[in-house]
Amino acid sequence: MIPSPKILYVSYGGGHISMILPVVRAMRQIAPDSEQIVMALTIGAAAARSAGERPVGFADFLHLRDVEAVTKCGLELLPENAGGSVSEAESIAYLGVNFLELETRLGREAAFHEYRSKGRAAFEPVDFIADIIRDVGADIVVTTNSPRAERASWKAARRLGIPSLAMNDLLARQAKTFVGQGDWPDRICVLSDNVAEYLRREGAPHVAVTGNPAFDSMASREVLEAAEAFLEARGWESKRPVLFSGDIDFSKTGEERFWLLRRISEVLENFVEENPDNPLIFRYHPSRWREVPRPRAHPRIYFADPEKERPHPQIQASAAAIVQLSTIGLEASIADKPVISLENLEGYPPGVSWEAEGVSVACRDLEALPGMIRQALAGNLTTPRPFATDGQAAFRVGEQIRALF
Repeated sequence: MIPSPKILYVSYGGGHISMILPVVRAMRQIAPDSEQIVMALTIGAAAARSAGERPVGFADFLHLRDVEAVTKCGLELLPENAGGSVSEAESIAYLGVNFLELETRLGREAAFHEYRSKGRAAFEPVDFIADIIRDVGADIVVTTNSPRAERASWKAARRLGIPSLAMNDLLARQAKTFVGQGDWPDRICVLSDNVAEYLRREGAPHVAVTGNPAFDSMASREVLEAAEAFLEARGWESKRPVLFSGDIDFSKTGEERFWLLRRISEVLENFVEENPDNPLIFRYHPSRWREVPRPRAHPRIYFADPEKERPHPQIQASAAAIVQLSTIGLEASIADKPVISLENLEGYPPGVSWEAEGVSVACRDLEALPGMIRQALAGNLTTPRPFATDGQAAFRVGEQIRALF
């Protein structure tokens, strides 16, 4: 039994920090004597601060490295990575620390080749995270299923003999980040029995079905009131908005990354013109929303700022959702909204289907999309909706963490 344990949480932004923050709050109730240290990386830091936390980042631990070398390296890589809500100091520290560790492991020429071919996906700073764990005196490490610094964190914990827990956000395909690593977190918390069975078959030592803490607030009074306020602020109280969540085409580069989004946007903008009772909410991934082309200005089209606006109120304010690969599809299904997934279109990753998971009805031809939206709004598109939330996932994860004390 660890008395008054220090728990280090390491998380990126988007759906990852949304899983971590409810668990941090739950642990303050489950184990009041424990200390919660939130290391929120990239856009996760802004989300953590908005939730009232005081997160740390790579820049807070530069005393563990050669500051001059890290700064020089980070500045060299900064121009191609600048932008967004991440501070320049944190970006420099993150890039510099990660690249120098990659260089130490592979050599300079091989490190540059790896970085040029994979970008930041080449980073896995196990040594640096291990030093942070020692520096803060962490007794337990908690992450989600993101690679890079999160995966490095449970690997570092394993190296140091410290227990770790990781949460898988969605389905089995996201759980693959744990497979083939030669090691496992001590415990993995997952959304469903199917994901648990997959990980057990792959050799995971301890898997618990807890649900996803990010979904706990979906049907809360606060979220429902925020949804009403969102509609009232736009004069949409009597309307039935449609939410679209899309993403860029990762198989292409430059402006070609946006070609499918432009086609989808054109179809949806025309739908708004023809259906005045159904405004549109465009919502993109918080890491990429600044890059994507915006829809044309229109009183019934809203372009969300995902760095400042939470997804759940906008999901609850909507009468239907349209998605590509976004987690929004699963969240909308949990909120009992009809979901249309755009699948098998050119530029869509093969083998990925929300429809196959029972979350959505697939649209495979953009010309058919307006008719499918009208069917969804009329209640004529039904899906099994196999996932739900009882609002207690964070506490179930918290009990799994307490078992590691």
